[in-house]
Amino acid sequence: MIPPEGYRPTQTPADADPDTNKANSDSNGVPVGQGSVVQSPIFTLMPGTEPTETDESDQSEPSDIPDQSSNLTVDFGFVPLVSLGNYVWSDLNANGLQDAGEPWISGALVELLNPDGSQAIDADGNPVAPVTTGGDGLYNFGNLLPGDYIVQVTPPNASYKPTLLPSDADPDTNPANNDSNGRPVGSTNVVRSPVVTLQNGAEPTAEGETDPSGLPDANGNMTVDFGFIPLLSLGNRVWHDVNNNGLVDADEVGLDGVKVQLFRAGDDPTTATPVATDVTAAGGYYLFDGLAPGDYFVYIPTPPADYPLSSGLTVDEDNGIDNDDNGVQTGVGAPVRSPVITLAPGTEPTNDGDNDAESDLTVDFGFHELAQVGSLVWLDKNKDGVQDDDEPGVAGVTVILYDAVGNKVAEQQTDENGAFLFANLLPGDYYLEFIAPEGYSFTVST
Repeated sequence: MIPPEGYRPTQTPADADPDTNKANSDSNGVPVGQGSVVQSPIFTLMPGTEPTETDESDQSEPSDIPDQSSNLTVDFGFVPLVSLGNYVWSDLNANGLQDAGEPWISGALVELLNPDGSQAIDADGNPVAPVTTGGDGLYNFGNLLPGDYIVQVTPPNASYKPTLLPSDADPDTNPANNDSNGRPVGSTNVVRSPVVTLQNGAEPTAEGETDPSGLPDANGNMTVDFGFIPLLSLGNRVWHDVNNNGLVDADEVGLDGVKVQLFRAGDDPTTATPVATDVTAAGGYYLFDGLAPGDYFVYIPTPPADYPLSSGLTVDEDNGIDNDDNGVQTGVGAPVRSPVITLAPGTEPTNDGDNDAESDLTVDFGFHELAQVGSLVWLDKNKDGVQDDDEPGVAGVTVILYDAVGNKVAEQQTDENGAFLFANLLPGDYYLEFIAPEGYSFTVST
């Protein structure tokens, strides 16, 4: 006997022979080969020897054959098939619900398990092969017998973590079609559903989904969905801003060995534990990855010694533009911090060298090297403008440093050896003024 579409033979009792087992409530189908076709065992019909204790009357013989000459116990049972699916998606706002505009996830590995975690078996007795979500994020397991199952999902890579779960994530008791049903497996990003009980004619029909296996809607549960939050990353470079213009120029190099920390917006970096810490390397680069969506800032607790932050172009907002200085510093040697950077899936800049909308590699920090000027006021005995070996320095000479537009920058007096030094200066144009002590005049340049 060939079962109708969507059915498989039921389990046959140990004694399915109608000759030796006269029961009228059991199935007598024995599998034929490896398919779903069944046949009865060979049985013998003999007048006057057939079972009479059955509740069946001979409806197929209008000739009034005596009951003891008719065997009406040769029955065949078939089980309706059931199915399970549905969707793996990127939960951009991490609320555990499928919202409009949230994309599917392709390449997720979906496995069907028994409640004990072993591989499930289909209606034909074969292990249920894992499936991979395609371009629509959908998965489906058909050709199943009614029973208890668990769905396990492994996202396509480590840049996803499980989203939040609703208070009732059980697809049996809460057959909502827009929530996530995955519980994390240990500390991994693999998730499993609760045990899903599939029953013929009892599955949800209001979910608005069509079972691709073609089974009746009430035989398939298409509400077992899984949301994942795409993890994000943030970087990028600490560099030597030679010309102090706040921009990374072609001939400027990175600064390695700088500690960089990441904090959540609102944290006090002097007391809070950083989300992550990195040290610049390979040309001044740093990277924080595996981040959940949210607001962060980057913090440099100990900037390079004698290197103040660039004073040229400084960006104090999250503008997503690469190769500009994003730091704020209160003074030379003080810690440096970025503006608050908002990380959100699918919104990060793609013009920062990685073409990845899940990564912001535009948070750069420029430092420039300080300058200094000095050095000696001496007694030019022979007035030739050249210091000779026997010409000593002059102490107490007032030296004033001005910037290019005449603003006084600093003032000092020469030491006992006639030396002076203005250090920790920003690169730029300056000039010096010397005030001769009483009784001295300056050598005229020749």
